[in-house]
Amino acid sequence: MWVGGGVGGIRNTTAIAQYNYAQGATQPRSAPLDFSEDGSRVSYFASVENTQKAGPIVQRTVDINWLPSALHSEGVGSGIVTDYWAVVGRLAVQWPIRGSLNFMLGGELGYAPNVPKRSTIRTGASGNADGLAAQVTFNFIDIVPQHSLGFALARIGDGWLLTPSFNDNAYVAEVRYKWVIDKNQTIEVRMRYSEDIRQRTNASQKRQDLDSFLRYTYRF
Repeated sequence: MWVGGGVGGIRNTTAIAQYNYAQGATQPRSAPLDFSEDGSRVSYFASVENTQKAGPIVQRTVDINWLPSALHSEGVGSGIVTDYWAVVGRLAVQWPIRGSLNFMLGGELGYAPNVPKRSTIRTGASGNADGLAAQVTFNFIDIVPQHSLGFALARIGDGWLLTPSFNDNAYVAEVRYKWVIDKNQTIEVRMRYSEDIRQRTNASQKRQDLDSFLRYTYRF
């Protein structure tokens, strides 16, 4: 792995080469990504981020993931193996509202041009999956000091196979709350609803999930 930084840490460049065992990668990857091929043993990630404030813009980032010989678009063992790669762009803008309150609007857009067949991932009988993923977040920072609230809406296509925190083929809505008690203690609460975009051919109905978590963090 190589990591580089710009002046004052404002611009950051990250490059990672990751070794994948034949039994599977150490990071979450959705099928039909598979690492049984010799050519898939190493995958790559690169990111360029700029956090220098320019007007209301506080962050802009571009990421590239490249997983050689990892996509079995018609299923593992089909004999058709291609590279899977994806580009992600992120942008965040922030405005002061009143007192300590700031509003941050964030957007994230990803696209993967090589995708599996829908018949392989059981989201349809024909055609290619959708390699587009997008998320928008609305964040109210320090509504009162140390208390922040955020909302997120996301759409993840059935051909987007890299997201560790969201399922593919899903609409997602989420609310988040964070209380920074002091420099060592934090409480976070999240509630998330997700629903399948396309009904799986092996399911009687679209999947719907509602989950939540409460996390207390203490730093020593």
